[in-house]
Amino acid sequence: PSTIRCDKMTYDGGWARVRGNIVRMRREGMTLLTQHFDYNINQELGIYFNGGTVDRNGELLESDRGHYYAQPDLFMFAGNVALRNVDYTIACDTMQYDMNTEDILFLGPTRIWQDDNFLSASYGWQKKTINETFFTDNVYMCSQDNELWAHSRY
Repeated sequence: PSTIRCDKMTYDGGWARVRGNIVRMRREGMTLLTQHFDYNINQELGIYFNGGTVDRNGELLESDRGHYYAQPDLFMFAGNVALRNVDYTIACDTMQYDMNTEDILFLGPTRIWQDDNFLSASYGWQKKTINETFFTDNVYMCSQDNELWAHSRY
């Protein structure tokens, strides 16, 4: 179950309009912080706008806007999306993130920094459960010693 804490909430029988200096939605292993959050209790759908940050066990995901689907525990981030953790930093336009599997779908221009390595592409995905990644359309990779341009990288 989700827990929401806020300064002010209005409810119209379907949507809870949640506002505050800090609106905090907690669910097992995850906390969303924002100031503007609408939540449909019947559909278990949350929408934030004007910025939000999701903390998933120290991994931070930030975006201008986002949709949260409680079933199947999935986020859709849009606008200035950033994912930061101890291993890498990702910046992209639009990202789908599965909170259960940690699988990511990159749905727009994407840039990834890891140590001295850099990758950019238009689209791609990362499947953590099977340790695979795929990027396509204008793939560019560089490291301290190498540089690569390709249509796709698997």
